[in-house]
Order: sequence, then C-alpha cells, then structure tokens
Amino acid sequence: MHVDPCDDVNVAELSPQYRHIIDKVRKIVKLFRKSPVKNDSILQKYVKEAHQGKELSLLLDCPTRWNSLVTMLSRFSLLRTSIQKAMIDLKAPEQPTDPDFAVVDEIIAALEPVALAVQVLSRKDVNLLSAEAAIQFCVAQLREQQSQLGKTMAAALLSRVRERYAIHSTVLRYLHFGDESSEFSEREVSGMTIRKFIHQLLLRLDQGPSCDRAAVVTAAISPSSQESELAQSSFSGDAAANSRKSSLLIFDNCRQRPACLDMSSAINSLFSVKSIVSTG
Repeated sequence: MHVDPCDDVNVAELSPQYRHIIDKVRKIVKLFRKSPVKNDSILQKYVKEAHQGKELSLLLDCPTRWNSLVTMLSRFSLLRTSIQKAMIDLKAPEQPTDPDFAVVDEIIAALEPVALAVQVLSRKDVNLLSAEAAIQFCVAQLREQQSQLGKTMAAALLSRVRERYAIHSTVLRYLHFGDESSEFSEREVSGMTIRKFIHQLLLRLDQGPSCDRAAVVTAAISPSSQESELAQSSFSGDAAANSRKSSLLIFDNCRQRPACLDMSSAINSLFSVKSIVSTG
C-alpha cells in the first residue's frame, strides 16, 4: 500500500492491483447508470430472475465519502451473476472475471469492520472506553482475515492509534476494571503513575476556571514527564498522607461503579470524593 496525493480519496492508499479493480467496477457501474436502456432492458432482466422479481440498481460511490465505496462494492458483488450475463449480452470489451470478484470481496471484507467502527465512534454517547473497544474490535477482525489487505490495514490502524494514545483512556480503564494495560499503549503505565496523574488533575482543578487547563493536560499526559516527576517528587508529612487518602478514596469509589460508567460520571465521582476529602 502507498499514498499518492493525486489519486482519488477512496483509493489513495490502495496498491495498483486494488485500484485497477475499483476503476473497473466504476466503469461498469457508470455503463449501466448512464444508459436506461442497458440497465432496464438487459441488466434488470437478469436481476429480477435472480432476486424474485425485485429490481436492484448498481450504486456509484462518492470520492469524498470512503464508506460509499463499501456500498458500491457490496451491491456489485450481490449482482455478480446478473452483471456477468448482461456484459456478455452487450459484448463489452472488458468483462468482469471471477478473480475480479474475488478481489472485490476481499476489499469489502477489509472495509466492513472499519465502517462498523466508524459508526460506533459517531454515536453521541461514545466515550474513550467504548471508542477503544470499537477500535480493538476492528483491529481484531482485520487480523483474522486471510488477505494481505486486511492484515496491512490492521497494522496501519494500530500504528496510527498508538501515535495518538494518551493516558486518559488508561485512567478510565483502571477506574473501571483495575487494569492499566492496553494494546494501544506503547509503554506500560503503572498504577502509581495513574494515581499521580489524577492527583495532579485534582490539584489543578482547585485553582478554579482561571487556570491554564490546556497547559495542565499537555504537561500531565507526557509519558516522560510522568516518570521523571514520579521519581523526583516526594510529599512530606500530612500532605503525603492526605494525597494517599484522597487517591485511595477515589479509586475505591469509582471502581465500585458499574462498568457502563461514562467519562462525565467518572469526573463527577472524582469531584464528589474530592469534596468529601477536603471537608473531612
């Protein structure tokens, strides 16, 4: 797979083999969509025979919507026999072959898990945990495929997610399940690092809305700064005891909540526990 900025959006990262098949499918689709006579008199005749009198038209994808490529290829594969018969009747110079349809099915199998994951990520109630689960499902489905396309997409998706993975998902995972490990994290994050991150977040929130929260988050999620601060900083006397007490109460409270706890509920839980500790 490679990237050519001059290519269409849908096939920008496809090898020449896949690009050739997609271009061939588009030509056949346009052939029937531009000619009502060829579509109604020839193609639909075979479609009705194969689908109990029901008419099904070929669909053309939109270059700016990659998921429309899945729709076009799925309909093309569904009408496989009808298309082959119609192309023979038309004596078209470029006939769709069985290997062509095999490649089409391969592309569909690779894009369908991605389309499903995108649908989940587009929901209004999605949070970091459900988003991570959707991407993990997508990667697992791609890895199970026999085609090189599926395996390549799985590796590329995993690499891109790891580049952007921050500590926030790890914190929620730890609060929900007591597990700080993640396939997307390039390095292990210890429970102590997670506790320190939440402790720093609570301290920053004490400063009120006037504090520079963007700078706080940027500094807090840096892995190198986390480890260095953890090694260098030490709390003395009552401050250290209060910090440990606050962290323990936070984790005990949040980890007793149901697994469906979303991000806003987790933050509200942190606020409520924090107020109890500060007034107690």
